Amino acid sequence: MRRQTSVCRRFLASAAMAIALFSPLTEGCSEQTVKTDVVTEAAAPPAQKNISLAPLSKLSSKPSSAWAKSEKLAEALEKEQSPFERISIIQELAAVGGDPAMSKLAVALIQERDSYVRGKMVDAIAKIGGDYAISVLELALREDQHPVIRATAAMRLGDLRNAKAVDALIETGLHDPDGLVRCMSITSLTLIGERDRTVPALITVLLEDSYHFARVSSILALERFGDGRALYPLIRKMKYDPEELVSAEAVRALGVLGDERAIDPLIEALKGMRWRPDYQVLQRLAAWSLAQFSPIAQGANREKIRDALCEVAQNDESESVRNEAEKAIAAYSS
Repeated sequence: MRRQTSVCRRFLASAAMAIALFSPLTEGCSEQTVKTDVVTEAAAPPAQKNISLAPLSKLSSKPSSAWAKSEKLAEALEKEQSPFERISIIQELAAVGGDPAMSKLAVALIQERDSYVRGKMVDAIAKIGGDYAISVLELALREDQHPVIRATAAMRLGDLRNAKAVDALIETGLHDPDGLVRCMSITSLTLIGERDRTVPALITVLLEDSYHFARVSSILALERFGDGRALYPLIRKMKYDPEELVSAEAVRALGVLGDERAIDPLIEALKGMRWRPDYQVLQRLAAWSLAQFSPIAQGANREKIRDALCEVAQNDESESVRNEAEKAIAAYSS
């Protein structure tokens, strides 16, 4: 019996409103459906070239009960054949915590062949936390051959909320060949919240990534940052992205951002960008987004929005579009 790994479920939850409703988290040949056999999958071990655990050499070598217990558990882990028993040992190591357990888990992660067990090791390393955990998780993100493990490493780096992970998430995670890994890297960058480096990287994803879920994830992240640098890329995607989901999220994000420079492009979308087959979907969303400006739009901008909404409410060929325009007008009635 095969099961979706926990990282896939986490992605569906964390990629927010739009992504969770749509089908497989995959793209093309490189985005294979991410399922892993809990017991028997023998994924190739992580590439071991250019691997360095130099930071771990600085860990304390003083004998202690924690070191002794970690040594004993590491020996048991190496000898144990059952994946389930190895996972139990990994959980015990995580409970020991600190430098002793981290050093053993870091070495075991490189040697482990079972991808499901490696995923549990990544979870355990993140549970222990600290700077060395970041180094080991970055190693997994960069070197592991299984996309689910790389995605798990990206997710756990975000859970640590440490800005030291930003460079690896941008330079490695956002350039991973697998779309799931890129999406989880976007989510983690958002959780860490380091604006200066992250926003330009997210704009690049929005404009250039071939995977539409990654572009949607970048829109959700940029919306959360609320950075004005995202305005014109969002307008461009609203008008020209080939995927309806991406354009729709861009329209909605422009309303949430509340930058009055978006009013004219949103009015254009409201009146119908008829070169797009989904233009009526975007019309309805544009009406909603324009309603979000009612608390801030004043003077000429306020009149411009009301006039556009009234025109569409009276004359548009689509009843659903007219209804949305009427709802938006109500926001300007006070």
